[in-house]
Amino acid sequence: LEGGLWAVDGQGPEDDAAFVAVRDVHGFSLPPVMLPGTPGTVAYATGSFFVVWNWKADRKVVHRQHRHPITCLSMNHSGTAVVTADADRILLWDTQTWKVTSRAVLPKGKSEPGKDPPEGPQGAAKQVKAFEVIRAAFLGGGLRQVVSLERSTEIAAVQCLRVWQADGPVLRTLTDKHVSQDPVHSMRAAPDSGRVYLCSNGLVSSFQCVDNRLGLGGPRGGGVVPGWTVPCAARDVVFVGVEVAQSVGWVLLVVSDGSVTVVSDAGERLRTVRRESAVFTSSCMDGPDCLLVGTARGTVLWYNVPSMDVWRRIPYDLDLRDSMQAKAS
Repeated sequence: LEGGLWAVDGQGPEDDAAFVAVRDVHGFSLPPVMLPGTPGTVAYATGSFFVVWNWKADRKVVHRQHRHPITCLSMNHSGTAVVTADADRILLWDTQTWKVTSRAVLPKGKSEPGKDPPEGPQGAAKQVKAFEVIRAAFLGGGLRQVVSLERSTEIAAVQCLRVWQADGPVLRTLTDKHVSQDPVHSMRAAPDSGRVYLCSNGLVSSFQCVDNRLGLGGPRGGGVVPGWTVPCAARDVVFVGVEVAQSVGWVLLVVSDGSVTVVSDAGERLRTVRRESAVFTSSCMDGPDCLLVGTARGTVLWYNVPSMDVWRRIPYDLDLRDSMQAKAS
């Protein structure tokens, strides 16, 4: 469901939007995340609302720290922190208290990563292109680093990667890099390695964050170094997602023609598995050894890693599903 429906109750302050108190929010616009250490708790976003819902206790808490629609929602691999972002701010949340521990606000009119807006006549700052955050994810480690993908508000092909470090209540920029690639629709980061993967329709690319402050080695001052790229094999198909199987050191490229290409960390193609007559539309990892792939028929395929065999198909029988839905209605 795109967007959502919410119920309101009177006047009263809450977070930064104080004009109305929100009691409930239904629907979500981003894939939700499940809290591994708290059974029955799911976090999701719709519009500018970030919601924590314990469905077992039937308890829902609506957070309103964002002023614009939330563009991404991601959890670190230990489940102790969640990052959310909208067009101009990034927030880190502690999953024990659900309080914001660190935040960053992108300055408006800042065109080049790492540089202040140039000055015009009489020292007045010139108005230049602004960037907005479209993706964010944890780089891992105990130092609370986050990587964001930002896109120009004027030219969709102008994008940059930025690495942030939590310094108390503030997220500070460590390093950044312009990205020369068609508009990116998904981003994945490999925990504790500094590797970032970007996926657009026709290309998957890798980047390595090398910075002493990240604990990842590299030259003093470091940076974001481009790595390998894999173009889509045919013009009539597209990449629908890139996933990281950290336990075996693989990167999984999911293609719309029903295939999954396995690539090593170094960019070497290892194998390709294909599902005949399938059209893939989405993908995600469920734990270290399970790849979930959505199809155009409304089913979900459960691939085991590393065998890459399909262990389950959900639902198992479309006719049975349709008959069950008919009876329920």
